[in-house]
Amino acid sequence: MTTSIVSGRQDYGTLLDAVAANAAEASRTQIINVVGQANCSLLAWITRVAASALTVTIAASLDDGTTYGDIQSMSVSGGTGTLSDMTWSKAVSADKGIIIDLPVAAYTHIKVIIGGTGGGATDKLTLQASAVSI
Repeated sequence: MTTSIVSGRQDYGTLLDAVAANAAEASRTQIINVVGQANCSLLAWITRVAASALTVTIAASLDDGTTYGDIQSMSVSGGTGTLSDMTWSKAVSADKGIIIDLPVAAYTHIKVIIGGTGGGATDKLTLQASAVSI
């Protein structure tokens, strides 16, 4: 991993490079140390052959990476909030990248899992990241 700090920017570079969409989850997962960072930008990319969607799931740690909780979204109906694990998903019919900007000031680490729904060994996933310090 190449890192450089330029004007408060931490460039993590390419963290996952051309990983098969049907690889084991551990091969499609990256843990990023975000201590001292305010915001982290992720670029998830799929070089597509058969996959129908590019997906990104992020969990966060408050305790230096010992435990992780899934980032949540909330819908409210009738005054009751319902939480759901947040997954970013983008339908794809060609090579495609998505950028996710995530506030991370309260976290020590984030765990990023990328996937390609219905993808196989020829669908390739790439993950890049950079952050801006507090």
